[in-house]
Amino acid sequence: MTQIQSFHLSSLSKRRLLLAALFLSVIGGMAVLGTSQAWAAEVAACTIRINGSLENVGYGEFEECADAIQQAGTTVNDRYQVGTWSTYTVVTDIERNGWYRNEGNRRFSYYGRIPEVAERAEPEPADPNDPDGDGIVGQADNCAAEPETVNGVFDSDGCPDTIDDLLTFAENDLNQWWDTLFTESDLTYYPPRRVVPYREAPNQRLENNAFYTSGGHYIGYDLDLMERSLRRHGDFAPVAILAHEWGHLVQANLGIRQEYTILQELQADCLAGAYGTYLEERGNLEAGDLEEGLAQMFAIGDSPNVPWFHPSAHGTGEQRYEAFQHGFDNGVESCLDTYSA
Repeated sequence: MTQIQSFHLSSLSKRRLLLAALFLSVIGGMAVLGTSQAWAAEVAACTIRINGSLENVGYGEFEECADAIQQAGTTVNDRYQVGTWSTYTVVTDIERNGWYRNEGNRRFSYYGRIPEVAERAEPEPADPNDPDGDGIVGQADNCAAEPETVNGVFDSDGCPDTIDDLLTFAENDLNQWWDTLFTESDLTYYPPRRVVPYREAPNQRLENNAFYTSGGHYIGYDLDLMERSLRRHGDFAPVAILAHEWGHLVQANLGIRQEYTILQELQADCLAGAYGTYLEERGNLEAGDLEEGLAQMFAIGDSPNVPWFHPSAHGTGEQRYEAFQHGFDNGVESCLDTYSA
């Protein structure tokens, strides 16, 4: 699944960086106040602030965006440049020091010195028959000035794809895949009665959540959650979330109810990973997509202090990562055998 992109900054190797821990506030200057950390393995849009307005400078990892912001020149007190990356405000200075803060925070954390990113190659001249460079030409390209972002995964109409395109594809594909597996095993598959995306959760429990409920045999998810997942981890990440919920639906079809919730949840992670293998074999996954799913599983793990026997335990980030990888490596039958009481 090709990541949604506009203009890619040159790639750095993806790695998590433990950021130097120092808060700062802006009171006539930048003062050190405390500690924090952030992850820099994400790929996200970045902007710079020029004359009070934000202008897009591309799509990349934190260091790439910070470098682009720094290179834009000083606009605050002839020393600082201000921009954004993902949900972070980013500040750099003329010595290439960098600071950041997430939305809602009042204090900045010190990142350290921003490394110089390799010089970016000049883009190739546009093909007059394909001005947006997405490989779709003529009347087949319904958006000739905007590239098809994930060509071949959702559709090939020449227009940028959306989270709705992604999840509609995944819903239909998951249904078809599980129906085929059940039929091959002489079992009856009962698809969800409905799939319910929502923007405004009816209660706090459903905010930032995705779920399967056996009572109505349906799946629901917060679209804001899925969009954040897409933005932070890549296009396979929200698919992995949806595939996990489909794993619960499959458990209901098979009458599986583990004694401990954590086994139920890790088995659903494993089944989601097995779906990833199917996508790879069919040619839908591209380099980095598996890592997106694994990163998403790690990100939604329990805090290490949650006991494994807790009634709402889902597993730590490491456990969920391992379960997803196990399903990808070993398939559905191994998931059913390995994660059972």
